[in-house]
Amino acid sequence: IWQSDDLPTSNPDYSPNTDNYDYWKSHMWAKQEDGEVPQLKFFTVAVLTEAGVEGSFNDGIALFENWNALIDNWRTNVDGQTSVDRYGAEFVETPSTLSSVMVTDGFIFSYYYLQQKIIQEAFFGIGLSLLFALIILTFATGNFLMAVYSTFCISAIVGCVLGFAAMNGWKLGVVESIIFVMVVGMSVDYVVHLSEAYLASGKYYRGDRTRRMLGIVAGSVFSGAISTLIGIFWLFFATVQLFYKFGAFIFFLICVSAACSLLSFTAALTLFGPEGSQGNVMLFATQCWTKCRNRDAQSTARSNSNSDARAGQVEMS
Repeated sequence: IWQSDDLPTSNPDYSPNTDNYDYWKSHMWAKQEDGEVPQLKFFTVAVLTEAGVEGSFNDGIALFENWNALIDNWRTNVDGQTSVDRYGAEFVETPSTLSSVMVTDGFIFSYYYLQQKIIQEAFFGIGLSLLFALIILTFATGNFLMAVYSTFCISAIVGCVLGFAAMNGWKLGVVESIIFVMVVGMSVDYVVHLSEAYLASGKYYRGDRTRRMLGIVAGSVFSGAISTLIGIFWLFFATVQLFYKFGAFIFFLICVSAACSLLSFTAALTLFGPEGSQGNVMLFATQCWTKCRNRDAQSTARSNSNSDARAGQVEMS
């Protein structure tokens, strides 16, 4: 019945001889069976919002949840702030035949959830990479102190790369997420060479070890950084945004890695680097094993002594 009624004069788009069906037919679908009155099956309502890919994903997710809450309230006839629409017409009850309502969009809301998941996975990947770097450096260098220092240096490099992305206003996407995880692996290269040279220097004191370390690998590390920068430099002229962004990330990463390794890491070793056998994993494991064996031997001797004492008491009795 409503479809055949004339369009209300309060509608800004009112025109004579126009019924509701003619005005709303592009937004609703009806089905007619056996000559009966067409039955409304579903309809759409278009709403213009300010949501976009440039906005915060937290705000976008909150907006999507608010839309779903509005729809649930409308379907269950929850009273709103007013009982009339903008034309002054009274709101009517939601039809009982309305079985489902959903919010659709141009994949904007799904993009917000994608952003949330990418950020979670990126930080999880970075944390997992740092954990594996710590474990592998401990076995590679045989010194847990050097592994801890190296991992801390790598963490600082990762923080610099994250700040570089934020400074350029780059949103975290699939490419950025992959690069952030790659940062840990690429940052290990220079640090592990310096750590190995520090431990293989043949010196005892940290100052002598650091000087010997620089004499062994500083030139190689610096040359490797320069050659990598020269190779990456040409990506700045790429017309594809993906290649340009990848080149900028790697170029900045190599600069920061080389600076942190040759300057910050070296200065830290001069002040806090292990001396002698400090932090040696094999020595620590040997000492723990020796203490455990001595404790077992003492327990066995004490047990035998108590057994002999009890045996003497039995003979005397």
